[in-house]
Amino acid sequence: MQGANLPRALLDEQPGPPNWQGPGKRVIDGNVRATTQEDLAQYSGVVEVTGSVVLTGDISLVSLEPLSHLTTIHGDLILYGMYNLGNVDGLSSLQSIGGMLSITGSNIGSMSLSGLYSLERIGGDYQVSVCDGDVLLDQIGAQNIEGRIIVADAFGC
Repeated sequence: MQGANLPRALLDEQPGPPNWQGPGKRVIDGNVRATTQEDLAQYSGVVEVTGSVVLTGDISLVSLEPLSHLTTIHGDLILYGMYNLGNVDGLSSLQSIGGMLSITGSNIGSMSLSGLYSLERIGGDYQVSVCDGDVLLDQIGAQNIEGRIIVADAFGC
């Protein structure tokens, strides 16, 4: 289960400035794409994303805290190649993903997913390759996932 299973356009899109909208400018109209901690910091305070959130890490991306107010993603949530991210606690307010949840890539076998325990709905596939992927699946409940469920052991589990 590698990046080839992910939407190529989302992985290839380059990070850019946020397209804020709504009261208090806390909604992003379009996709959020970040590869570094600096990219991610510009989204601090966002509560909703009308597109997808794609995080393809480099060694500087160590915290998702800037997304701590995010409750809704209308598209996909993709975390790929998160080399130094030990947990997803910054996503602890996230309740709904309209598309797929995909957490794959190298060196993420021991990543803690407890920060996603507030998820109530996934509108697409559940594609997770980390050691506690089954625990997160149990927490969300298969009945709350509208797409396919793909859980693979990560390296080192």
